[in-house]
Amino acid sequence: MAIGTASRTPRGALLFALGIGAGLAVGMLFGPKSGKETRKALSESGQKGAEYLSQQGRHLAASTGEIAANVKDFWLAHREEIQTFISLGERFYKEVMQPMSRARAGNAG
Repeated sequence: MAIGTASRTPRGALLFALGIGAGLAVGMLFGPKSGKETRKALSESGQKGAEYLSQQGRHLAASTGEIAANVKDFWLAHREEIQTFISLGERFYKEVMQPMSRARAGNAG
């Protein structure tokens, strides 16, 4: 995985959230702030995390839309070739694989 791409994946978002949680726990244990200041910091960190996850969700939705458009374009451009390959595969299965399977079943019994 290239540097900087981990934050653009669901795994990256999970790691980010875990990092926030670990940072909050350490900060609460060792931080010299008062309860009010700690709660404010926790709230701000939670808001930043929520904003980050929301941004990643929007990015994922946009990427998914682009991928779907590319697949559709590919299908429209190569539909006949794809259908030909599917037909050839079906024909191969019917003419070669089924008889071989039947022959093996007959020899096994």
